[in-house]
Amino acid sequence: MNRRAKLRIGNALTKGPWTLHVPDRVGWKYVESQHSLHWHDPQGLTWRSVRLYCDACGDDEEGYLDPIARLARWDRLDDLQAAPEGWPDVRIERFRLPLDCPTVQAEVRRQQEAVQALRFRTLGLPTRRDFGEHGPWEAGRFEIRTGGGWDDLKWRGDLGTDSPLADALDRLAAIVRDAGDPLPPTAFVECYDTSFEALADGRRWDWNGIPTPPE
Repeated sequence: MNRRAKLRIGNALTKGPWTLHVPDRVGWKYVESQHSLHWHDPQGLTWRSVRLYCDACGDDEEGYLDPIARLARWDRLDDLQAAPEGWPDVRIERFRLPLDCPTVQAEVRRQQEAVQALRFRTLGLPTRRDFGEHGPWEAGRFEIRTGGGWDDLKWRGDLGTDSPLADALDRLAAIVRDAGDPLPPTAFVECYDTSFEALADGRRWDWNGIPTPPE
């Protein structure tokens, strides 16, 4: 595995998949990402994420899968220097959460309210790469995606130390570790939209606009 492949696979593992599946029921019984945080420090040395997954196929009659939390950390620069072409040393923890966990629910609601209060600059299209002045980002680069009912909200930007989301990842990770039960790596199958081979080879689909159905 070359350096480029290691970066692509490491980034995918750090961010995590959209769904986690019960091993003997892949495609039929799974949980789906409903709240996720992704962060890296200003220097790009450490990359971290927290994802919270909820049941995607249960009902009141058959019951629901418990929520699952996935925490990931990649000390990327140290890993690249230690083993430039080895498998990414992404450290992943998984926790099973109570179906109705008040501390998790309260923190998710706090973050959902905080992201709505963030300032979004209306600069139009940057046709001349005119992105405006760079704001403070001492607290790193941050992305949040959260679902509220039938709505879905995603925000990505730089954080100053005074941002209401500056400590969001640390807070949520601490709550998860306190409220959850650790799971072994084999408890769920992680299903990614892009195959390992495509990530490793850097393959992409370049289309010329002409319909070309598979043979």
